[in-house]
This record gives sequence, structure tokens and C-alpha cells, in this order.
Amino acid sequence: MQHKIRIEIEKKVFRKVKLLFNELFNLFGNYEKKYAKKHSCEPTWKIIEDLIYLISDTVETINKHCRQLKNDIKEYESDLPSGILILLKKWQDIPELQNDLVNTNSYNECYRTYQKSLHILHEILEDIKKSESPVLRSIFERIAKSSQERFQDIGSQKGIQMLISDRRKKGLEIPNFIDPLLNKVAKILNDLPIKDLFPNELPNEDTGINPTIVKELTKHFQNVKLHPRLCGRSHIDITIDDKLAIEIKKIENNTAMDELIGQLVNDMRIKGFNIGIAYGFDQTKTKLYLRFNQQIEDTSYGFIKYVILPDPYV
Repeated sequence: MQHKIRIEIEKKVFRKVKLLFNELFNLFGNYEKKYAKKHSCEPTWKIIEDLIYLISDTVETINKHCRQLKNDIKEYESDLPSGILILLKKWQDIPELQNDLVNTNSYNECYRTYQKSLHILHEILEDIKKSESPVLRSIFERIAKSSQERFQDIGSQKGIQMLISDRRKKGLEIPNFIDPLLNKVAKILNDLPIKDLFPNELPNEDTGINPTIVKELTKHFQNVKLHPRLCGRSHIDITIDDKLAIEIKKIENNTAMDELIGQLVNDMRIKGFNIGIAYGFDQTKTKLYLRFNQQIEDTSYGFIKYVILPDPYV
């Protein structure tokens, strides 16, 4: 049963997950009737069920399930394994942060909340790796990653809404950066299985990473170009539909990050594009630049979106 739940969580079929939980708790109920005591695993799975509801929640129901999670943590605290309890102590802030992100009308507050949420989830993912149970480790990883994806979606949409509002107040032109292409490409890039695409190490950008990324993008878009000429001997890494530029770079320090942004802005300036994606691979030990992932920045020539992933080999 636990294995089935893990598989359906990985597939994100939450409706089926909830049905499997009903079956699981029926088994726990039969155990209690037979032996006159609760099964030792029941508290842990009750908490996992609470977390499943949170990551598949609507805005209208999230507060209810936040309260349920807190109540269950309090009720089962003495019965939970210490490793899981540590994770849950950190997790308690996540639903409230998500609620804050949905309701804020301040771009700066939106950004701070978004970054704090991703920082906590990154810590949780690091702690999960220490779990001794492969099944629980897999389940908690999927829940944490689903939470990350949800925060990225909410943060991205809120950021766009507030940037539009800010431009309107200033009487500035609102370019076509809300074209669905921007978020669609960013999501595809964010979800690519990097270790499967590059099994041994991240290769050179121009000769290894860029051609592979183009192959992946051509599965979704028709007009994808590798290294189109920019001016002189320089080129753009990738373009889509002659209106979105993508620059790709391994990021080991601030200089590399500045070069990534500088090149992308230059692409947009010369080509007249008003949307672009900065696609970076964080090679720092502390994963310093992951905090920029999914952030949108308003530049002089248009809007860029960051997709910053960890280098899996550093």
C-alpha cells in the first residue's frame, strides 16, 4: 500500500492518492480493533496525508488543512520519529507563507516571501536526503518538490501581475511579456531531467548543453534556433519563434551571473525581443543563486525570467 501511494504521489495523481489513504487507514483501523492499540506507523502516515492535502489544496481550503496539520503534529508529536518531527517543525511555516504570497499586493513583499519559502523548502529537501527509509524519503521529496513548483507558479503569476500594475501606474508601455510562451518555456526548462540528459557531467555550453536543450525544446516548439547570429562573430544561444531569447551558462560566481544577464539583455536590445530567459546552472557549494529561480526582472529592453538549477555534479 505504501509503495502504491509513493508511485501515485510521483505521478501527481492526488485524487487516487487520497483513495489509497482511505484504504490504508481502514487497515490501521482493523489493526487497532484486533490488537487494541494503534499501529506504530499510523501517526507518520496521518501527517503525510495532511501534507498531501496541502500541496493539492485550493486557496479556499488551505487554511483549513493548515490547522489540521498543526493539530495532528501536536497530537502525534511523541509518536513521530525524530527525523520526521524536525522536518515538520520547518514545514509548519510553508502553508502560511503560501497564503501570504497569494494575498500580498507588494512586489517587494512577494519577492521576500517567495525567497524565504524556497529557502525553507531547499533546507527540507537537504534534510530529507538523510532519511533511512527509501519509501518515506521518496514521498517527502515529491511533496517538497510539488510545494516548490506551486510556489514558483504562484510567485511567477503574482510577479507578473504586480509588474503590470507598476508599469500602468508609471504610464509605461506594457510589452507582450505576458505571452504564455515565456512561462511555458521557463517551466519546460525548469523541469528537464538534467542528470538523464547529461549522465556524467555538465558539458561545455556551446558544444554540449545548448544543442541538447534545443533537442528538448523542439519536442514542444517548431521554430527553435541554435546559435542564431547576433552581430559580428557573436550569437544568441537559443531563440524561439524569433521573439524569445535564451542564454545558458554555468554559474560559479557573481561574474558569471552578471555575464549571463548582460548577454541576455544585449540579445534583447539588438534583436528587439522583449522577453528572455536566463538559464543557469548553479555550481556554488552553497547553491547561492537558486534563490533567483523563477524570478522576473524588468530591464530597460524587456522582461527576463530566471531559470536557475543546481549543477547535479557539484
